[in-house]
Amino acid sequence: MRAKLTAVLTALALSFAGLLALGAPNARADILTISRTFTGFEFEKTSLSTDMRTAIQGWLALNPDFTQVSCFGFTGYNVSNRSAAFMKKLAVTRAKISCKFIKALQPNIRIASTAGVPSSSQNPNSRRVTITLARNGSVPTGGGTGGGSGDNTVGTCDNNIIVKMRSRLLRSDLYFSQMALSDISLNCKGKLLDVYLMDASGAELGHTLNKTITGVTLNLVFSDFTSTEIKSTTVDKVAFSVHD
Repeated sequence: MRAKLTAVLTALALSFAGLLALGAPNARADILTISRTFTGFEFEKTSLSTDMRTAIQGWLALNPDFTQVSCFGFTGYNVSNRSAAFMKKLAVTRAKISCKFIKALQPNIRIASTAGVPSSSQNPNSRRVTITLARNGSVPTGGGTGGGSGDNTVGTCDNNIIVKMRSRLLRSDLYFSQMALSDISLNCKGKLLDVYLMDASGAELGHTLNKTITGVTLNLVFSDFTSTEIKSTTVDKVAFSVHD
C-alpha cells in the first residue's frame, strides 16, 4: 500500500518537444522530432489539396534526414450531424493519406503511426493534419506507460506545450486524475482547447472540449472528461486541438 500511495504522489510527467521547423537548410542532428500542421482539406473530404501537397513537399525538402513519420488528422465541426464513427474515420483517413503521400515522396521513410480525432471547431482551418518527422528511436511506440506518454498535437498557435499528468488511487488501481499544461504560447490566449486521451491503438478513452485558454498554464481534472475512470496504464496518446 505504501508503494502505491507513493506512486499516487509522484507526477507522471511527459515533455513533448514538437519543434516547428523554421526553414533551416538541413535539420540539426540534435533535433529528434519536428512537427508542422497543414490545413486545407475540403469539407468531409480526405484528399490533400494542391496547396497542401506543395507545402508538405517543400517542408520535406528542407528536412531530408528524418527516418520516421507520424500523422494525426482532424475534422471540423460536425455540421451534417454525422455519426461518431464517421467523424473518427474521416480524421484517421486524412492522417493515413498524408503519411502515404510522404512515403511516396521519400520511400525510405517509415510510417510510425496514423491517428485522428474529430474537432468541435467551426473554423475551416480545423480540417487539418499534423505531421511529425522523427529519427530512429524518437517516436513513442505505445504500450501504456502509466503516464500517458505519447503524441502531442496542437493547433497552429503553439507547437510546444509541456504536460504533466497525475494519477489517483481508486479501488487499489491507478486512474488518471489531473493534467497540468504549461508553457502555452500567449498567441493561444482566448482560444479554445480540446483534449483527447487515447490508448495505444488510437481508440479514444475520453475527451474534454472547448476549454478556454486564459494564460500560459491550464489545469484539467478527471471530472472535466467524458469518462471519469480512465486507468493510467491505458493512456498512451494525448492529443490537443487549439481552435477559435
